[in-house]
Amino acid sequence: MHVKAQDLSFTDESDGTKKAEFDVMAVGFGDNGIPVDQTSRSYTVSLRKDVYEKFLKEGFVYDFTFPIKKPGAYQLRVAIRDKKTEKVGSANQSVEVPNLKKNRLTLSGVVLENMSFNDWQKFNAGQTPSVETNALNDTSMRQFKRGTVVNYGFTIFNAKIGAARDPSLNAQIRLFRDGKPLFEGKSQPVPTRTRADPTRVGYAASLSLGTVLAPGDYVLQIVITDSLAKEKRNTAIQFVQFEVVD
Repeated sequence: MHVKAQDLSFTDESDGTKKAEFDVMAVGFGDNGIPVDQTSRSYTVSLRKDVYEKFLKEGFVYDFTFPIKKPGAYQLRVAIRDKKTEKVGSANQSVEVPNLKKNRLTLSGVVLENMSFNDWQKFNAGQTPSVETNALNDTSMRQFKRGTVVNYGFTIFNAKIGAARDPSLNAQIRLFRDGKPLFEGKSQPVPTRTRADPTRVGYAASLSLGTVLAPGDYVLQIVITDSLAKEKRNTAIQFVQFEVVD
């Protein structure tokens, strides 16, 4: 989760650093509303002046592993409490934990990475982008400027394999705004390359956010089709929400 550092209380330390203390708690709820597990930790952060100013400007991402024992639909709720002021901020998100043992085509969650169009061109040409990207931060915030490029990636599980031990997968994207379709891409073959486990396929592509795209909330839908699977089980769908800003 992304945390706005300016909402935390920092104290001045004798060595010139800035210190903040906060607690983080995460609780997972099943589809019946009953908590299934929870985790909590306390943190102390000490920052040099230059790092502190960057924290205030950009905030920071807190990431952690939350155990889920059984497949199913869950509501994950996370809260952060500033120890000095006792102010609390929270966020929640629905999470679907698939049962991979059923051997059905399944997609992981989507990781996002944002870069300028010029840096994207450099990256594709094998050159080093002028600005370092941060996929963890971009995936947490999901807030991108018009005219930039969003790289997205995920893992495809339980792909069927043919006689040559290669999968036969196709990917298609759709972009929605306010529930209405805005763009539909052509179905494209998922690149096949040698891998230790051909049933588990990593996939990455890019979406250009045009300069005329209106600010607001959007949904990117990804559809993967497996031509080797039975018709009722040959499609898997995943989506990710993000915001376009000026």
